[in-house]
Amino acid sequence: MKKLFYSILFYIPLSVFPSVKFHIFVKYPFPDTVFVSDSAVYIESLSVGTGVNLKVWRDDGLWISEIDTTIDSSATFILGKWKDGTEFSPGRIQKIDVELPNAKTFEIIGDEVIFEPLLFENVQFSKDDTIQTITLTLPPNTIQMGYDEIGPSDKPIIFKFAIITDSHIGDGQNDFEGDGYDDAPWNGTNGIHPEVIEKNIAIREAINSMISNGEDIKFAIILGDETNSAEASEFIRARVLFDSLKVPYIPVFGNHDTWPYYWNWWYFAVEQPNIVLIIGKFFLDYGFSLQYENLLNNLPIPNFIYGPYVLQYTYLPRWNRNTYFLNFSFDWENYHFIIGDFNSREKAWTSYKGGGTLGNAEIWSQQWEFFWNNFDYARNENREIVVINHHPLAIIQPERTFSFSEGAIELFDQALDYRDPNIYFKWWFSGHTHYNKHSYHDWFGDIVAYNIITAAAKDGWYRIVAVRGDKADITISYDVLSKVAKFFPQSLTIIPDSYILKFGDGTSTSGTGYFIQNHPYSQKGAYKIEYECIKNGKHYSVSKWCIVPKVSLYSPNPEIVFEPGEYPYFKITFDAPISGYPKINFTCQNAYITYKIQNEDWNLLAGLTNSNKLNPWTIEYYNPFGWSIPNKFSPNSVYDDTFRINFKNPFYYDFCTLNIPFRIGIKTPSNFSGTALYYPFRVKLTWNRNSNIATGYEIKKMWGNDTVIITISDLNTTSYIDENVDSTIVEGYRYCIRAFDNQGHYSDWSNIVNVFYDHEPPVVHIGFPHNLSPIPAFKTISSSWGIEDFSPINSIKIFYPYNHLLQLSGDITNAQISLDYYNYNNSYIVGEKAPFEVYSWDIAGNMGKDSIDVIVYDTTKINLNVSITLKNVGLYKQCSLYIWPFPRGGGKEKK
Repeated sequence: MKKLFYSILFYIPLSVFPSVKFHIFVKYPFPDTVFVSDSAVYIESLSVGTGVNLKVWRDDGLWISEIDTTIDSSATFILGKWKDGTEFSPGRIQKIDVELPNAKTFEIIGDEVIFEPLLFENVQFSKDDTIQTITLTLPPNTIQMGYDEIGPSDKPIIFKFAIITDSHIGDGQNDFEGDGYDDAPWNGTNGIHPEVIEKNIAIREAINSMISNGEDIKFAIILGDETNSAEASEFIRARVLFDSLKVPYIPVFGNHDTWPYYWNWWYFAVEQPNIVLIIGKFFLDYGFSLQYENLLNNLPIPNFIYGPYVLQYTYLPRWNRNTYFLNFSFDWENYHFIIGDFNSREKAWTSYKGGGTLGNAEIWSQQWEFFWNNFDYARNENREIVVINHHPLAIIQPERTFSFSEGAIELFDQALDYRDPNIYFKWWFSGHTHYNKHSYHDWFGDIVAYNIITAAAKDGWYRIVAVRGDKADITISYDVLSKVAKFFPQSLTIIPDSYILKFGDGTSTSGTGYFIQNHPYSQKGAYKIEYECIKNGKHYSVSKWCIVPKVSLYSPNPEIVFEPGEYPYFKITFDAPISGYPKINFTCQNAYITYKIQNEDWNLLAGLTNSNKLNPWTIEYYNPFGWSIPNKFSPNSVYDDTFRINFKNPFYYDFCTLNIPFRIGIKTPSNFSGTALYYPFRVKLTWNRNSNIATGYEIKKMWGNDTVIITISDLNTTSYIDENVDSTIVEGYRYCIRAFDNQGHYSDWSNIVNVFYDHEPPVVHIGFPHNLSPIPAFKTISSSWGIEDFSPINSIKIFYPYNHLLQLSGDITNAQISLDYYNYNNSYIVGEKAPFEVYSWDIAGNMGKDSIDVIVYDTTKINLNVSITLKNVGLYKQCSLYIWPFPRGGGKEKK
């Protein structure tokens, strides 16, 4: 906790008061000018809207605490009694502490922002005075949060949004970063006065922290004056800063964002020439055009609509210049948000510290119709209306510098009265004035608007708005295993009279009443879901993402059996969709492994953090000293226990889950196989032991309509020979196995293996030589064959010209072997057919044969009396060499 010991004490003695009054003023550490009605007033840099918690300690340790807010000037406390009911007197005060509960100090270290509560301890006081004035000065590195609630007070809070206004990137510098107003790209630094940008960064991270901690903030409004002088580098820096918000943000056009300029060394404005000026072009091109496109098409903001002249600028004859008008609207729940652009397009005086356009607000025909069309649309759909505009709807003097004119207020009042004399703008959110204020603005006794003004972010302020009402929302539950998303109304929300549900992939559905809609998604991506419904004539709209990642599950497998005492091992890869838009980071940040045993509640097993922000992220968890599978057996074949991995990211609004069903029991033996043995006939069964708690096995033997159970009491046994078999049973035997323990629990039966004795001969196919192939004499050739059989091959015999025999043993069903044609014990005739035969015997004694004819021819000449070394390839039964000294039977002479 940040502790500050600095305070200033002023007091006015008034001993006649029966109580003690405290006035606590809070000041900025810099001078500031704020404007109030009727005149511009310099107010000692007072921080208006600061929450103050006064804590006064008595000399015996008793303390009393009160909370107030610095409205207009000071926070005021009147203390009459201590907690024990005795009269409060300054003479018994021991010490005074003052905490600012909505203020924080911050420190930026690298990419991290560290916050501390703001506490002033041991404030000086007088023991003699009943009126005490305390002035506290904020540290320079302070940010403060304003808070408001809108909507019916008897309804629950249904969502929140944030307001950041008057960021004034570039404030305090004549020329931000690069030279000139068109100094793109931004060079990556925060300028020579980084404190303004650092406060904006701290505000952004404070909002992000709230979102990460579960605050239901749906979007942020950046309420104008994002820049100080509309330089290209200022817009780029602002966009980069706000792109890191964890919720969609809506940029609003402010009077400082209109006409690009910078100040030269003499503090005179150097502006973009009017001949090339298009007001709003820098705001779009260097700032937020992509953001608006994504709000329209991708981001979960329902019914986001462009006003006229957002995509195409228009010409203003009055001022002889081109301009965009940046008006928008969108819905959330039963609320309709209208974003106005009433900034003046009139040129400010180019003078000392001048430049840009005037700071007042004006009504333009180019946006007036859009504004009221949206107003009427919302009323026709029975929606509440929220106006977002940089300027408050009020007259703030001097009129031409800071606010709407009297004539403009009159036009708003007339337009309201035309529709209904009893209506006004219930909530008109604005910035511009750099101070916090809540006020009704009336026009000759007729209320026009309730203004909620937020002080400047450059001074450390932001606002959270909680919205009350009836909630119409949906829950999205995406199961990554089935790749199916389930949509249904959230609990404690209205049941629609009718609805339309858009799935974000070009398909939609509609209906009435309560619904459960399942929708498959085959491709990885972030799908913008839009839900529109009507209840009792009121229209509601919400939008959110359905995040569809690619998830690979390695362990455990679905529908696996765990044994009591086992420690589960998890390995999952989560591959989040990658968006082309820089601010959307769908990388999974956290994974929570939970489990549910039978009808018990869900319990957390482990929480894992993607600290390195990896995508894909491989999640592994195994803890042999932690939670283990309990001794609660499930019914066989019933997988009513579940591991659930919840994947978390601020963008995963509801549930992105992986459900892994399992059950608790005895593991089934695996790799169960059977082999028929011959001579004598038997069956050999083998398996792998999987269980650590089983005490034995049961083998089920089946043939025909008969079944026999064979019990094995030794768990360490992994094989069994069945000697009671009949080899003449053609269909053979069927076997399966299961494990059991001594408590009467059984595993599932294993796979069934079929074991039978072979009664069919092998089928032999000679691959080479082919039928009638010419075979050269006195050469070596390769022969190949294939054999098909139900049981292993026992032996092979090959007969080939003339009276050659090659005998092989063993299970050689496919082979290639070399055959020599050197030795002949019979004469041969060129061109004469000779048989080539392959015989095969299987282990059951069945013989198969394939036979072809080959034609032998002689092209080899050899010398008489030459010593020849025979190739002994394969297993020759017998080899002899005959060399004929003269041709016989048509053979060629050998020389």
